[in-house]
Amino acid sequence: MLCTQAYISCRACPKSQPCLPSSTGVIKVYSEDNTSRAVEVPSDITARDICQLFILKNHCIDDHSWTLFEQIPHLSIERTIEDHESVMEVQSGWGMDSHCCLYFRKNYAKYEFFKKPLDFFPEHMVSISSETNGIMNHSQLIQVSIFISCCYYY
Repeated sequence: MLCTQAYISCRACPKSQPCLPSSTGVIKVYSEDNTSRAVEVPSDITARDICQLFILKNHCIDDHSWTLFEQIPHLSIERTIEDHESVMEVQSGWGMDSHCCLYFRKNYAKYEFFKKPLDFFPEHMVSISSETNGIMNHSQLIQVSIFISCCYYY
């Protein structure tokens, strides 16, 4: 736990330079029961970092389904904030008088696209090129495509 808390409060610095705290901001996050908690966080904190922080503080089981949601009432929109997104950037897009909120709750379908990609790409929607020469079937082609695109970003 100490390692995670240190990671959240201070970012790694390149080439062993002294680590200076990044600028901070305060965010207010609501839970499913509409209770809220205000926390001071670094300006570059991601949605996944916030989820990890709340998992630790609330003694939750980390089953990778905890998610941060953005609620924008005047547009009647609720949006999942992706793990890599900067929470402070999301919040800075809200108007000063808006009633937008952040919610921390479970989303069991969070990684369904990666767990069951065939549900999202039926055979009639995928064209297998002649370059595969029958080496890969529909299922293998989808899995390889998703794996390659995921690894490309990391």
